[in-house]
Amino acid sequence: MPESTGTPIPISENFPVAWPDPQDKTLAWQREYMHCPEAMPALAGDFWLTVWNGMDHSREYSGAPRQALLCWINNYIYMAFKLTVEPDEEEAANKKAEEARAAFGENVQTHWQEEFLPEIQDYIERWDRFDLEAASTTQLQQHMDETWDWLLRIWTLHFRLDSGHGRETFTNYYKELFGEDCDLAVVRRLVQGLPNKTTAMGQALWDL
Repeated sequence: MPESTGTPIPISENFPVAWPDPQDKTLAWQREYMHCPEAMPALAGDFWLTVWNGMDHSREYSGAPRQALLCWINNYIYMAFKLTVEPDEEEAANKKAEEARAAFGENVQTHWQEEFLPEIQDYIERWDRFDLEAASTTQLQQHMDETWDWLLRIWTLHFRLDSGHGRETFTNYYKELFGEDCDLAVVRRLVQGLPNKTTAMGQALWDL
């Protein structure tokens, strides 16, 4: 995981960089190849920044000590991680965050049905109700500002759900039964065929 080096890398004249926070230049940045392998315009960069901000907001619920940072630099997405506690406090903070994720995971279905899903459906209904063709420029601008806020909230919910606790717990149970040196690829295959929102969405897109 990229960590702070403490020493800024010299920036060449033909590769200008404007850091949102001057301290960011001391972090070890790397290209984000998984989701953003290609160059992208500023608007797409703003979208991915919203995604990352959602990840950061989700930390408020678990207290995870590492903050994921993203920066759009010269049409490419870069990422870094910053420790938000003192190094000697990281282990305790990680344990506390794991306990918080575990407590959430025990009631994740209830959270989804009673909190997350109704909120997400409300945002979808707001988008559906808005008349794009009849909207004035001022109304459209306000709607876009609200859309960014709603997207931030949706990605915050996404990362709260995708805390990894379920996968970790299932993997630990499997190790208890079959030993620490078991084939973890088998663990993934045991659940890969179960229906979920992601597979349902993928199938619906394929049907289009």
